[in-house]
Amino acid sequence: MDVHTNRPADRLSPRERDIIRGLMAGMKVKAIARELLISEFTVRNHLRRAYCTMNVHSAASLIALLCGGDAAIGASGTIRSARAQAR
Repeated sequence: MDVHTNRPADRLSPRERDIIRGLMAGMKVKAIARELLISEFTVRNHLRRAYCTMNVHSAASLIALLCGGDAAIGASGTIRSARAQAR
């Protein structure tokens, strides 16, 4: 049994998590699109779907919901708090 099945990030697609990871790194839509080899429109579309899935209306609200304002999405797509990363 996976103890992490109720995490909010589990409702997002892997690509949505990739894009949110970029936002959390301070990247703009254009830079995320360039890095992921997709169009800016596609990045915005993934963000809109993530907002809808998580019932928020902005990147800041999405990140706050997923991270409690103090976390990051790891390479595996999991969200870890900054405190846990420091250990």
